[in-house]
Amino acid sequence: MAKIICKPVSRSIGVDLGKRTSHVCVLVDGEVEREFKVSSTAEAWQKAFEPLERGRLIMEVGGPSPWVSRLLSKMGFDVWVVTPWTLKEIFKKQRRKNDRNDAAALALAGAQSPGLLKRIEHNGEQVQRDRITIVQRDTLVRARTRMIGCLRGVLGSLGIDVPICSSDAINRRVEEHVPQDLRASLAPMLVALATISAQIKQLDDAIEELGERYGATNVVRQIKGVGPLTALAFVLKVEDPRRFSRTRSVGAYFGLAQGQQQSGERDPQMPITKSGDDLMRRLLVQSAHYILGPFGVDSDLKRFGEAICARGGPRAKRRAVVAVARRLAVLMLSLWKSGEVYEPLRINNARLSATDANMSTN
Repeated sequence: MAKIICKPVSRSIGVDLGKRTSHVCVLVDGEVEREFKVSSTAEAWQKAFEPLERGRLIMEVGGPSPWVSRLLSKMGFDVWVVTPWTLKEIFKKQRRKNDRNDAAALALAGAQSPGLLKRIEHNGEQVQRDRITIVQRDTLVRARTRMIGCLRGVLGSLGIDVPICSSDAINRRVEEHVPQDLRASLAPMLVALATISAQIKQLDDAIEELGERYGATNVVRQIKGVGPLTALAFVLKVEDPRRFSRTRSVGAYFGLAQGQQQSGERDPQMPITKSGDDLMRRLLVQSAHYILGPFGVDSDLKRFGEAICARGGPRAKRRAVVAVARRLAVLMLSLWKSGEVYEPLRINNARLSATDANMSTN
């Protein structure tokens, strides 16, 4: 028999969040007691919810959900922030889908079927503030990548091939291989690229400083291939390592676990779920590429990925990268929890010791 996660309640509040206004439905014993709208300001939420009786409140994760959930929790409500995919079946049954009906559906699910809802926990306000630096850097890096791609495309159409180089060196390469008259027409983009690169450098320095405030980053950075950015992003996103009772769950938390649609004898191979934080997943994958690349040191992680690649197949390398990224997340959390010194070849050395022990016994 499945474990009962929580019990139904007679009173539930559903909140359909919006950027400017949100719809609220108060449900008591299956009947709508009250419906209203609230504008997206802290004062409006405080004024609208202060008279309400405290109880279970369901809202879907979204842009305003972090600060709204914190505010309502401080007011005494039992706030549940739930993932969108758990609500698909609920919303699918609605003949007329709108914000008002969505709020009622959330309230009904919270009252009658709470065990079907997948709750999430938002990071604290200070952690969210610190993550702004990481998000800004990611946005600028992606913008720079698109601009460099556009620049190479424009020059390629004119038969000019700029050698492959780092993003920081693209301006110098253009000066070396592009005629002077053409460089003048590209000046706005080149100036923008130089400015973005300078801003990224400043953010890199800020990330190094932030990492010093979070001691756990030094623990996870013992792994060759985990830099200051990946370490800080991981520590900020997890925030509290004790939230994972099973260390292996962190891979699924970042969407690196394989999906499943098993039914009877049918169990097709599915891609990874890609749930959770997209930026953290990309950083873990980048670290996995480094570990498996020519600069990655010999380690259990590298050997694990190479063994998957050795099996062959058209997607062997891709599967190896994802598998290493997933195991890397587990290793980072394990080191954080234990505070142990990282041993790159711990598993391999343990096997050798066991083999030597068996040989000496025989």
